[in-house]
Amino acid sequence: MPQVNLMKLIEVAEHSLMAQVTKRDGESYHQSFARRYENDITFREQWVALTDAKHLMALSKGMATLTPTSTEVGNTQVSDDSAEAVRLLSEMAEKQHRTFEAVFQDPANKALAARTYTAHHRPTASSTSGDELQRR
Repeated sequence: MPQVNLMKLIEVAEHSLMAQVTKRDGESYHQSFARRYENDITFREQWVALTDAKHLMALSKGMATLTPTSTEVGNTQVSDDSAEAVRLLSEMAEKQHRTFEAVFQDPANKALAARTYTAHHRPTASSTSGDELQRR
């Protein structure tokens, strides 16, 4: 049975039980409920069953399932050429008599430098950069 229908049944059962509570003069609803709960075993058993059902429904919302929530995966058609990019940058640094860092940071080599980062190193939508953290 779908969870929505069960919640509706629980709600109806709760209203039905609460309607059985009758107030006496000068008595609050809580006092009337306590009197009924203490003196009527059938009412108590029904209320306990209702409470248990509500707790089970609440627990089932947070339970883990084996059903995947996302099936999106990365593109496996892209080859990792980060090692080749590092090799080319090192070769350029040697030929230009510069440090690897200088060649890496040169704006003219921005595209080649970007290839040195694998998918593992690239930021995702949920990750934060150092710049973002410093702005806070």
